[in-house]
Amino acid sequence: MNKFSLCIYLFFCFVTLSWFYTCAGSLAKRDAEGNKLLLVQMVWRHGDRAPLQNYPTDEHQENVWPLGWGELTPIGMQQAFELGQLIQKSYMSGDQPFLNKTYTPKEVHIQSTDVNRTLITAMSNLAGMFSQGSHPSAAGWPNNWTPVPVHTLPESEDYVGNTYICCPRAEQIYADIKKSPEFIRFNEKWAPFMQFLTNNSGRNQTYEISTT
Repeated sequence: MNKFSLCIYLFFCFVTLSWFYTCAGSLAKRDAEGNKLLLVQMVWRHGDRAPLQNYPTDEHQENVWPLGWGELTPIGMQQAFELGQLIQKSYMSGDQPFLNKTYTPKEVHIQSTDVNRTLITAMSNLAGMFSQGSHPSAAGWPNNWTPVPVHTLPESEDYVGNTYICCPRAEQIYADIKKSPEFIRFNEKWAPFMQFLTNNSGRNQTYEISTT
């Protein structure tokens, strides 16, 4: 990519973020004041999903969720699709579009974390974003759907999107905090409440500090 490229970077992330990377140097124009759009960054999570897990005494277990724990729901797919339509309206329409409505490999690169719900969020978003693009007219082909590749990395190699990846420095800080007088006092203060949760949830509950 050269320095004149125009970019959008969106990233569909496991827990926190969503980006995808787009370059389109041919469409953007200067406004009346001579300004030209060079970069747009959009950050969001995946769409609506099933819970990651539930406590043992809850009557609603995994069988309640048709696709299983942590999977994107149809509502989440619709949310992502509508967001794609909004991006299309904002950046691919009007008299000064930033991107082509038709998917062009040299203009667009999509990166996702390697998790079902984020990959499907990305695909649903792109279905809305490129709903006016070119696509086959063959019998049985889904209406207005243009396939767009979504790239990913193994979780163990994704130092940008995987918030749970090992960080020795974070682990050391976490260990130091657990030994601090403040943390020990906090645990002692809330021990009765944690025991209450343990008794009623069917799972041992302790207060932990996330390293992410």
